[in-house]
Amino acid sequence: MSDYEYESCEEDEYDYASENEVVFQDTTPANEYQVVDIMELQLKQNRVIDEVVELLLVSKAVAMILLRNNQWNKELVQERYYEHENPTQYLKQCGVYYIDQYRIGTEKGINCEVCGDDVPAQNTAKLGCGHSYCMDCWKGYLNAKLDEGPSCLSSTTCLAFQCNELVPDEFFQSLLDLDRRKEHEKWSLRSFVDKNQSIKWCPAPGCQNAISGSGGDLFVDCVCGCKFCLRCGEEAHPVVTCDQLRQWKEKCANESETVNWMLLHTKKCPNAKCAVRIEKNQGCNHMTCKTCRHEFCWICMGSWQSHFNGNIANYSCNRYNNTSARDSELSRAKTELERYLHYNTRFNNHAKAENFCKMLRIDSEARLHQDTSNITLQEYQPVLSAMDLLIKARRILKYTYVFGYYLDGKTSAEKSLFEYIQADLEANTELLTGLTEKPFGEMSIPEIINYTSVTDKFMTRFVEGVEDGLCI
Repeated sequence: MSDYEYESCEEDEYDYASENEVVFQDTTPANEYQVVDIMELQLKQNRVIDEVVELLLVSKAVAMILLRNNQWNKELVQERYYEHENPTQYLKQCGVYYIDQYRIGTEKGINCEVCGDDVPAQNTAKLGCGHSYCMDCWKGYLNAKLDEGPSCLSSTTCLAFQCNELVPDEFFQSLLDLDRRKEHEKWSLRSFVDKNQSIKWCPAPGCQNAISGSGGDLFVDCVCGCKFCLRCGEEAHPVVTCDQLRQWKEKCANESETVNWMLLHTKKCPNAKCAVRIEKNQGCNHMTCKTCRHEFCWICMGSWQSHFNGNIANYSCNRYNNTSARDSELSRAKTELERYLHYNTRFNNHAKAENFCKMLRIDSEARLHQDTSNITLQEYQPVLSAMDLLIKARRILKYTYVFGYYLDGKTSAEKSLFEYIQADLEANTELLTGLTEKPFGEMSIPEIINYTSVTDKFMTRFVEGVEDGLCI
């Protein structure tokens, strides 16, 4: 380790804690983010709308649409509003200048241009642009737009041809039935999160909370227990960037490795007019393509008819021919496939170990409350703390293999250092796992406390080292 700038933690193996309770350092900056439930989201949304109303002296309906069109960023709304010499023209371009002048029921009846019926005044509705239609046609149109999902908030314009006047939220609420009104309200609140760069929904199934933060690569904990990245919305992924994680997920999901397998285990039919890929599934080297019926030798790929040339003495498959291009192709495919499988296997193993540790943590705590023995929560707390750390360590180790897969562009020294400290963390994690999986009567609590502390330090320094660039 003399070649690398990395502190050894060997002395930590004998540094026993004096108390059973193990306290881990929280690396998340204080007040960096907050968990927001549905009610708080609604309050936040209304607060931003009111601020824009006061700032631009416009109505709530206008403020809401301007915010939706600008990622719910009031500074961006203000900038785009005042960068126009004529703000009125800007509001007309946005389709909101007349938005508050809609009417449900008009002064006189109309002939609806959509259905062609004569409609009494009380059954008509008109937008601020002046276009009037019967309520039934409006309801059918709004329900159809609502079926399109959240896009209905920004794409529902007047029924009139080429009229870009947007339909206000109050118009939806006035004409739709109760269930559809609630659906519209859901899309309205959802847009506040979906288009807002500083708020993300918690991705846990069934959780209706959102996280409000200051942006950046920030890993957050929802009150439901889900840990995720505020930037990309995926599970928290220490040491791996959002782009690397995206590339890894795409690689695991696409057919690139299937292609590599095909290169390794199949050959193209030598008939130039066919060239389909063929897998050999029997011992005989006399092959017949099922597509073009061409007969050839699997070894040399020559035509089977000319293989012996009428004389067994002319057999030549044992003679060396320069096939360096084919060999190079196979070698590259095999190497890449083996490299991918190396990292993917270890990624999946740590993912399974993480899930097992989560289940063991839940089961251990449940059994602790049901246990009639003399084990107290205080006595067992170091074991639970160790399991909490192991869940975190497994998740970090899982993503170190994604990081390692994309480490080829780094220097050999940096790669060697990465693998060295990765091995240290992995070894300590395995040791601590073994200690926590023993029956309680066989556990050594001081040893668990010690290895919990040591593993935590290795983990923290590892993450910090990767984030700081290791050898940089």
